[in-house]
Amino acid sequence: MTQAQTAKNYLGLKILVAVMGILIILGVIGLAVGLVHRFGANQPPPPMHLGQNHIALPPGYQIISLSGLASDDKNHANGRLVLLLADKTGQQQILIYDLDSGQENILPITAKTP
Repeated sequence: MTQAQTAKNYLGLKILVAVMGILIILGVIGLAVGLVHRFGANQPPPPMHLGQNHIALPPGYQIISLSGLASDDKNHANGRLVLLLADKTGQQQILIYDLDSGQENILPITAKTP
């Protein structure tokens, strides 16, 4: 092998080493950005805004539990807000509020005695 061929082979290896070094640096930067994005932004999602809609509870009832998410979420409740209500006597009702139309449906819960 002549000296020119050896120098040409080394030039190819030098370029290959430089490219692989750049790829390693980019990979480490990508991992760092991924870790910061995953663990650094630990803020809760913004509260759901119902706009000017007001939900009127039946007299004497209070909210025990609520469920439901916006319709664009993959664990969606079809754009509905579901409230479990109870009064002081223990009587419970479910209020289903449609976020799009503002329509309310109240379903009483009756317990079966054995």
